[in-house]
Amino acid sequence: PLSWSEELARFLLLWLAMLSSAYAFKIKSHFALQFVIKIVPSKIQKLISVLVPLLVILFLSGFVFYSIKFVLGVKGHLAPALQIPMEIPYSSSIAGSSLMLYYVVKTFINVNGCNLKYKFGARRLGDPCQVVANNQLALKTLDWKPNKNIQDMCRDGWNWQKQKPEGY
Repeated sequence: PLSWSEELARFLLLWLAMLSSAYAFKIKSHFALQFVIKIVPSKIQKLISVLVPLLVILFLSGFVFYSIKFVLGVKGHLAPALQIPMEIPYSSSIAGSSLMLYYVVKTFINVNGCNLKYKFGARRLGDPCQVVANNQLALKTLDWKPNKNIQDMCRDGWNWQKQKPEGY
């Protein structure tokens, strides 16, 4: 028997599982408890129809974040038999969770009629290589504290965009 074949099979299974899950999000074939939704009043059905995708988006955002953190943590480790960087098999979690998040957000936008215009493109000249949002220095140095939370920012930003779709 080949010493690396079992390891390769495990790594391919990781990629297959993550990409298959993303594809299931794309074609909307994940398991859902429709019978539970159908027995509750219509107001609660509407609440569930908004709340569940938002919770999924929140979960997948965390999944993407911690997948990146985990993959960065295995930098320098090699697979015992294949002698490939462990970032390769574990990157499947980044790819799969990012695709799932993309498909859920895309579906949420389509279902709710949010007409967001976006375009994927190459990095532009002058784009930072890394963006970090941390207000600790401003809090300490300026004795400044934000008076809005992330929900306020998302709501206000979306309302502004709806009122001024062409910008200023």
